[in-house]
Amino acid sequence: MRRWTAFFALLVFVFSSFGTHAEAATFNDLGKKHRFYSEITFLESKKIITGYPDQTIRPDEKVTRAAAAIMIGKALGLDGKQRDTKFPDIGKNQKASGYVDSAVERGIISGFEDGTFRPNAPVTRGQMAIFLSRAFNLNKEASIPFKDVSPSAKNYTYIKRIIAANLTSGYEDNTYRPNAGITRAQFSAFLARALDDRFKVEIPVAPTTYLMDKSKAYHYYTENQGNKVKRC
Repeated sequence: MRRWTAFFALLVFVFSSFGTHAEAATFNDLGKKHRFYSEITFLESKKIITGYPDQTIRPDEKVTRAAAAIMIGKALGLDGKQRDTKFPDIGKNQKASGYVDSAVERGIISGFEDGTFRPNAPVTRGQMAIFLSRAFNLNKEASIPFKDVSPSAKNYTYIKRIIAANLTSGYEDNTYRPNAGITRAQFSAFLARALDDRFKVEIPVAPTTYLMDKSKAYHYYTENQGNKVKRC
């Protein structure tokens, strides 16, 4: 009896160890100390990202419009079957064609005025706000604390929405940098936040300015603003 008990315990250990290993990240260029390790492995577990044939995820590369369409499409369960699209630069043989076409039909992504989609162009932080706001039907808006986002900008309303949804906190210099490109790791983080509340960020409280003297301005900050962190 003891022999069978020991054998059964060994089987449980072997299979449980195998399961743990199977759920671990398989990318050889992604260490556990990476800032967005948890977000990327979460997306991998959902089969939203699969990486490259050489077992890399290339986290620091700029995410392209085609890659963004694929990731959003998989996250939403859109039809990714490759097919013809209305864009001359997205053919049926391209991996992203089905997801691009589906995302366009859903009003998530659109092309450019010249009729192209530009699949290899990098996604900017402003475009990311538009994509995710539309993809996840974000309607609530928050005030924008960023000094580099103009009310006249096309992405202004969408940035207000991802702030309200706790998808971004911007940078510590009070900027959002809407025209900056976004890396594959950063896009993964934003997408993970949209899918799971565990990854959402806390929006820092903006400093309140009191004018006690017309010639001077006194700034007061809440206690939790003392720690400076690299935000996005």
